[in-house]
Amino acid sequence: MTSNWYAAHRFSLLLLAEVLLFVLHPLVLAVGFGAWLYHILFTLVFLAAFLILFNRPSRRLAAVALGLPALLASWVDHMPAELPGRPLAVALLLTGAAFLGLQTIHEAKVVTADGLAGAFGGYLLAGAAFTLLYSALVLIAPGSFRGPDELPGQLAEPVSRRMVLTYYSVMTLTTVGYGDIVPATHSARALACVEAVVGQFYIAVVMALLIGRSLAHAGGGDNSRAPGGSPH
Repeated sequence: MTSNWYAAHRFSLLLLAEVLLFVLHPLVLAVGFGAWLYHILFTLVFLAAFLILFNRPSRRLAAVALGLPALLASWVDHMPAELPGRPLAVALLLTGAAFLGLQTIHEAKVVTADGLAGAFGGYLLAGAAFTLLYSALVLIAPGSFRGPDELPGQLAEPVSRRMVLTYYSVMTLTTVGYGDIVPATHSARALACVEAVVGQFYIAVVMALLIGRSLAHAGGGDNSRAPGGSPH
């Protein structure tokens, strides 16, 4: 019974974890446990994504190979940025991005409420994956972004870095681009361009697939209700 319930709501649980990560954490950032809450919520997102990925036999190896490093990536901000911690931190962040990137591929065959949650969740996971890529880029090249006077200090401080880059990633993915934070190097600009294209491509392709599957399912339902054999 429990396994059947989880199978029917697994994408909804993932989306719930993502919404809590994006919405709840900023509201409590000022309190003392705000930083730890962010990492806990990020861990919940990773665990929900791991269970979904492991449930697909063709991707179990990837789930195991990338899952543990990806989980470590959610806590990597507590590692020292100085060498030799920096190369390991960058490697874990890139592994985490790859792990989340696998989850953005939505495979629902029938449009359901949980399937829609999976499609939306995949979109948010793309933003989370690019957040990790931006975090790795900042560790490699600290001057990759410019903005308000307080931005360098925020990017240098582990607690606020991920939050600032999450905001920047979502603004880039949705192509809103308020302009308060901008890429300052060729690498940062290239990565931002890729994310903007991915965001628009995801919406166009996934929406087309969902509409097509919905129409196909509705057409199949109509055919199933049609009379079986006409005497004429």
